[in-house]
Amino acid sequence: MREFVPASRLYDVESRTPIAHPAHQADDTDVHCALEKRGESA
Repeated sequence: MREFVPASRLYDVESRTPIAHPAHQADDTDVHCALEKRGESA
């Protein structure tokens, strides 16, 4: 049986960003992409 998961557990409503699943570990490519995106928005 699947349980209902509120959006607030998957998505940070205030910043409008998805929340990473705890089983996902960032690799070098993920970190590089995140830093590039952060630099674009700054």
